[in-house]
Amino acid sequence: MISYTGCENIDRLLRDNNSLLVYGEAATGKTSLLLHIAKTLSMNGLNALFISTEGSLYQARVSLEPENYSNIIFTEIYSLDELLECVLSYIPLLHKIKYILIDSINALYRLSSWEEGSIEKFGLINALLKDFVNKRNGLLFASAQVRAVDDSNEVIASGMTILEYWFDIIVQLRRENGKRVLKIIKPKGYERELIEFKISSKRIEWIEY
Repeated sequence: MISYTGCENIDRLLRDNNSLLVYGEAATGKTSLLLHIAKTLSMNGLNALFISTEGSLYQARVSLEPENYSNIIFTEIYSLDELLECVLSYIPLLHKIKYILIDSINALYRLSSWEEGSIEKFGLINALLKDFVNKRNGLLFASAQVRAVDDSNEVIASGMTILEYWFDIIVQLRRENGKRVLKIIKPKGYERELIEFKISSKRIEWIEY
């Protein structure tokens, strides 16, 4: 059994579920975790598609060890319509792909959420991705940008109402007392558990779980 994340609790949940959403404020480790998963897939001989909606920042990390990402197709997308077209027309043609990673799935939706039809497009994108991994017995991993909740210190992923419907596992990354921690939001029953981790230039290290 592959340890996709290296975190025992998350990997255990992935045995019975096929979609993981990671959200948190900037610099909490969302992209690092997705790249960690992508590297794990590639090094186990599995093909995957990594979609970046946040430009080419991921390239600096990948360039440190390109041989460990040899089975990953990387692409960049810059509009919600382009993402929808990718999911409708491009992904189904990738016959060897059953693992998809998106960093981040809601960034383009945030930019166009005021436009007519954007909610429907975003919902359709999530539905098609979920259907794709269901049919291919694959896995979907995605990160999500956040917004503040009223005047509190809490944050929530933009479009969370849609995201929480389609994602089986949802985790929040955050900084607490100078440490990086992961909190499982969905499924229920893990809310009190915080999992500490560290990020190096090439890997994620789980401190306790």
